[in-house]
Amino acid sequence: MHDTPRDIERLSREREFFLGLLRLQQADAPQDLLPEALRLLVDVVEAQQGYIECKDEDSDSDSHWHAAEGYDEEELEGVRRFFSRGIIAEALAAGRTIHTASALQDPRFSEFESVRAQRIQAVLCAPIGHDSIRGVVYLGGARDARPFDPHAEWIIDMFARCLTPVCERIVAEARVQQSKDLSELLPFKGLIARSLAMKDVLSKLALAAPLDINILFVGRSGTGKSLLARAVHANSQRAARAFAEVNCAALPEHLIENELFGSGPGGHSTAPRTGHEGRVGAAEGGTLFLDDIGELAPAAQAKLLQLLQSRTYFRLGESKPRQADVRILAATNSDLDEAVRDGKFREDLLYRLRVLEVRVPALLERPEDVLPLARHFLRQACVRHKFNGIELSPASVTAIQLAEWPGNVRQLAHTIEAGAVSAVVSESKFIEPEHLFGTDRSSDSDEQEHRSLQNQLHLVRARIVAAALEESDWNISEAARRLDVARSHLYKLIEAHNIRMRR
Repeated sequence: MHDTPRDIERLSREREFFLGLLRLQQADAPQDLLPEALRLLVDVVEAQQGYIECKDEDSDSDSHWHAAEGYDEEELEGVRRFFSRGIIAEALAAGRTIHTASALQDPRFSEFESVRAQRIQAVLCAPIGHDSIRGVVYLGGARDARPFDPHAEWIIDMFARCLTPVCERIVAEARVQQSKDLSELLPFKGLIARSLAMKDVLSKLALAAPLDINILFVGRSGTGKSLLARAVHANSQRAARAFAEVNCAALPEHLIENELFGSGPGGHSTAPRTGHEGRVGAAEGGTLFLDDIGELAPAAQAKLLQLLQSRTYFRLGESKPRQADVRILAATNSDLDEAVRDGKFREDLLYRLRVLEVRVPALLERPEDVLPLARHFLRQACVRHKFNGIELSPASVTAIQLAEWPGNVRQLAHTIEAGAVSAVVSESKFIEPEHLFGTDRSSDSDEQEHRSLQNQLHLVRARIVAAALEESDWNISEAARRLDVARSHLYKLIEAHNIRMRR
């Protein structure tokens, strides 16, 4: 029996397909070859459209790689919705290839709006990867309006298996590169950052650190302004000298000048005979960090201005000025421009401090950093308290990612440490949500029930996310913009809350 021209053409396409897979597996940057591999797959199984995506489930950043063939933007958005429900979700959950001759007539999928709107017919969908690396290859619309044949299903199965080690390599290299990118910007122990918001901050500080200019950090309490100030010092020309810190809000007005500038012998009633050096003197040649600068008393503001202008200062009780060689870094969680308008803060001092202003984002603005920070704080707590083998449970990972953290990084650190202690006390190897958030007893006239704080957060967050999705007609990009989160984070919220489109 002789091969027909059609058979020869099919064998030629399969040969090109297998050669393409070989190139993909051997490539130094396989992610660059995903579009070509998908094109060959679409061609060999005679599909009209195709989509590949693989993503790093352990990453809180938007770590995913994809390629599309034959889709416009609207159609592609419809396919991506299947990650949380529908065809792709079923393939991922079952861990096997899903084949339907007509999604429009298949009772499993026919009720989905995107299926009806786009009149989706034949579909082949195979899962890629395992554990923390998850992906999918999706083919739609066999040519000539016919179902995909068993040979096409065999081809996509093999393609998905071949793509698993490729995706593992892409993800592994991306993890190394992502970590290296930010750690190289401003190297400092304990500085954890993966988000684009923090990358912008670290990029600015990396440029400013060696310039010996004054920097004003602006941001909510607990966002890590003090840690960033220390990182700037460690990457400056003054790194070998002292770093001194003063919290301007922690000292009463009558003590702040003594703490900052020091006092001579007998400079005031409680001054020691040898005098008091003060933090300016202690930071000589190094860096002085003034936290909560907005709380600085007016008299101390005037003396600080003199220090910035002339590099001289007076100790209490002394008439001879002292020279100072210090770099000033300051931080505030208040609106200093408003304080200037209200007459509570000197405008000329603000100008001197604000050579560079760096806004430090709240934790809510950097969701990609929450889980890496939590794991970092857990490691610290285990070392500090000599705990062995304490881990975050899957439920607590979800709870941590969904919590609001109004106290920002500081609250997260304290909560994780307390959760580790609570888990050890309860003889658990895993930190559960109740170890982190405790339980909350709520009641009304009709019933009394016990709910964990996380359950309440879960319900509130689900309502907010669902409302944003409904208002944007399930346009993921628009809903993510309204919620001010990354698209990848929104997909996780949809999955975590099991949110479904109303039909």
